[in-house]
Amino acid sequence: LARYLKAKTFVSLADVELSQLQLEEPAVRSKEQWTNDGDTSSCELCKKNWTLMRRRHHCRFCGIVVCAACSGNTLDSPDASGPQRACTTCYQSSAVRSQLKAARAEANI
Repeated sequence: LARYLKAKTFVSLADVELSQLQLEEPAVRSKEQWTNDGDTSSCELCKKNWTLMRRRHHCRFCGIVVCAACSGNTLDSPDASGPQRACTTCYQSSAVRSQLKAARAEANI
């Protein structure tokens, strides 16, 4: 199974027990848990400075402040109605979780 997972994902599972992996989707964070707009002078992922054209957006899952290019994805969340804005990091993490769930199901774990 570990060989299958390494071939299908870009995650190194050398030091991770499959039983320890958290496969649940993250919950949407409340606005109180978000990074304050004034605490950042640039996107927390690509580091580009804010301008009149480059606006701030919050990832609804981790709460960081990112630009539109770094938050162009959405994810469904069990505790929110409809798709929610997700940063590139949370979106990729969700894709990896989906691949791991599929691999577990295929291997009957």
